[in-house]
Amino acid sequence: MKLTGILTTILTFLLISTSTLLAQPSPAQLADQISDRNMQRLANIETLFITVEPEGGGLIPATTTKYVKKTEGGRTWLEPEDEDYDTNTGLLSGVFDDQMPKLVRSASSVEREQLDGYSVYKIFVDDADLLNEMMDDDMEFAEDEVKNITIWIDSDELVARKVRFDQISDEGHEMIVEVIMSDYQNHSGLPIAHSIQFNIEGLDAQFTEEDRAEARRAMAELEEQLAQMPEAQRRMIEEQMKPQLERFEAMLESGEMGRMVLRVTDVRVNQ
Repeated sequence: MKLTGILTTILTFLLISTSTLLAQPSPAQLADQISDRNMQRLANIETLFITVEPEGGGLIPATTTKYVKKTEGGRTWLEPEDEDYDTNTGLLSGVFDDQMPKLVRSASSVEREQLDGYSVYKIFVDDADLLNEMMDDDMEFAEDEVKNITIWIDSDELVARKVRFDQISDEGHEMIVEVIMSDYQNHSGLPIAHSIQFNIEGLDAQFTEEDRAEARRAMAELEEQLAQMPEAQRRMIEEQMKPQLERFEAMLESGEMGRMVLRVTDVRVNQ
């Protein structure tokens, strides 16, 4: 399962913080502040390269994506130079667009609370029509129905601390996806989160013991095929795939299919 679609638009805002909020805003006011601040933060940026890799190895290889600034109709945004999601960073494709302000504007509530020692605004969006309209833009994710999204934004720094969304698949599987952002660093005026943690509750339940057994058989067959290859070819493939295979095997044994941490390892601006 590829968690693109809604995650992509969520990460749009999660990677980019906005201005300090002096008073609790309405959804419309907050959406306007996000739009205005993002335009200001992009003033000195024309291109952006972001390299992401999984912590401790994993199923997603390290990937670098180039983003290019676009301006049209009063809008300013960054979009991947190559719009083929299969060759981009997937979860981080679309570092900036205008989808997060659209989500915030449709929020049914904005409340103040504490989260992990931070004063935050808790933004709740349950406009199912809007959420699934946005999700339908990505066919790979269209099979999952998003019921609601909650976003926690630091009330002082307007940095997203956490996002949670509840979804249900066509098969009736319910999942709760949490995305936790930390280690923000400033790049030419653009704060970018360098640690992105995903906790997916309910993902393990979608993998039966039969599914796990089939995955183990497939891994054993792959190891047999590698053993029969010429040494140079085997070494090359093992260097590329072994960390991912070991991580996947550990996830199968531990049941931690729903946890992953991505690290932003390199950011280059206007190069």
